[in-house]
Amino acid sequence: LSIDDPNSTPQIGEELADFYSRTSVHWTQKASGSLDASISETDELTVKELKREGFNLARDRYEELKHILDRLDELASTQQESEERKEKKKSKKDKKDKDKKKDRRR
Repeated sequence: LSIDDPNSTPQIGEELADFYSRTSVHWTQKASGSLDASISETDELTVKELKREGFNLARDRYEELKHILDRLDELASTQQESEERKEKKKSKKDKKDKDKKKDRRR
């Protein structure tokens, strides 16, 4: 899946339109390279056709990774909630221990 390249990997929570907008140059170049080999010399690709093909490549990549990125987002949220609960517990315990020390001093 090669998710190391930010030009070919959507960010967590990024919508398709935002992903394509951020990476359109990459996809247009990729479309140009892949289509050059498959067209004859007499055919010419318009800018619109290149952009359309680039968008199709971006959409395919987005759909390929979307479920993985959604799952990573879920896991990150779960981890954050868990850390917040632990911190809340710790602060309650610290407050309780502090109150005990005050009571001992009296």
